[in-house]
Amino acid sequence: MKLLSYLLFTLIILASVFFLTKEKDFQIASTQGEFRLSKQENKLVVLYFGYRFCPDICPTTLNTLSQVYKNLSAEEKSKLKVLFISVDSKRDTLDNLKEYIEFFDQDFIAATGARDLIDSIADDFGFKYSFFNQNGDDENYSVDHSTFTLLIDSKGRIKDTILHEDAFEIIKRKITNNLKGIE
Repeated sequence: MKLLSYLLFTLIILASVFFLTKEKDFQIASTQGEFRLSKQENKLVVLYFGYRFCPDICPTTLNTLSQVYKNLSAEEKSKLKVLFISVDSKRDTLDNLKEYIEFFDQDFIAATGARDLIDSIADDFGFKYSFFNQNGDDENYSVDHSTFTLLIDSKGRIKDTILHEDAFEIIKRKITNNLKGIE
């Protein structure tokens, strides 16, 4: 029984390592043209999924990322891309996402696409979301979604995770530490 537990534990660890180090790529329409992850060489990508009508988590996260970004040097900013992918392509168009994301920072990028594309990207990075319609009204619904932000390289490898409850200084440290290895 102990051997079986050990083997199961080892298998879980190996699967986790594979998931975290597996190279991933995606291409999606964005407010700055087509965004392709593999074209972001020598960049750290801050990847966050959400939606424009989010009442609290998304604007809070984007505002914190904006404050961190403003506190980076010009050199650090040149090595960083902040990408917000909207999971609500029904209501979030590239035009209204452009206005939304630029409220936080002109350099930030917003993207969206067909549901199957968003599902594929979200699945690759362990992000979960679901739609809730309590009134039966097709226009009034909410989205329950994961609240973490990922720091990834151009090969889609996860370098670090930012939790929604992380303080400003922790987020800044995670970003700056991961920027150090980028030339």
